[in-house]
Amino acid sequence: MSDNTPIDLNQSETEQLSHKELAAKLPKYVGMGGFDPENAEVGENWFFAPSLNQSLTVENMEGYLTGKKTLAELFGLTAIDLYSLAEVGCGYFREAKYHDAKEVFEMLVALNPRHAWFRNLFGTAFLRLDMPDQAAMQYQKAIEYAAKLVEPWVNVAELAILQRDWNAAMIAAQHALEIAEPGKSEEAVARARALVSALSDAKRKSESQADHHA
Repeated sequence: MSDNTPIDLNQSETEQLSHKELAAKLPKYVGMGGFDPENAEVGENWFFAPSLNQSLTVENMEGYLTGKKTLAELFGLTAIDLYSLAEVGCGYFREAKYHDAKEVFEMLVALNPRHAWFRNLFGTAFLRLDMPDQAAMQYQKAIEYAAKLVEPWVNVAELAILQRDWNAAMIAAQHALEIAEPGKSEEAVARARALVSALSDAKRKSESQADHHA
């Protein structure tokens, strides 16, 4: 992402933002990944707020109950609203306020359960709070909703290392590199390459020691 400029909720300044322009205003945080507008799985109309009378209809309520509409859509919240709230959560990460970050992303996941980026950051909050099982669940959900999003795969690899599951870590890190697209998710790709290199070196040293003692 290009800068850390907070998103201004003033509609006169933001209502004309495209996906990519909005993404450029979102910060990129180490270990968390940035928002990829091409993997967001939202329509262009999600960036423009309907009135509550327009969104809170019987049809939309039925859509919410059947899983076809999100809670955010039901209450007329736009991508700008949700990404601005996500910025607050990322700010908590930077301040090491992980409980607060978890609450923010828990709310965002409730508002839009299918958003992989929110799921990924929700998982990272759990990981910072030493709750690896819950973190793994959120990373897997992120992958389920956006299988080509690199960041959750790298997070899965790092989580596997914490759990001393070297094979699982290598598989996840290598997969992250396989699905990475040129010029995208560069920080996550760098992390994945570093993991593959470190794991490969560790494996070679282990095998060398085993041969030496054989």
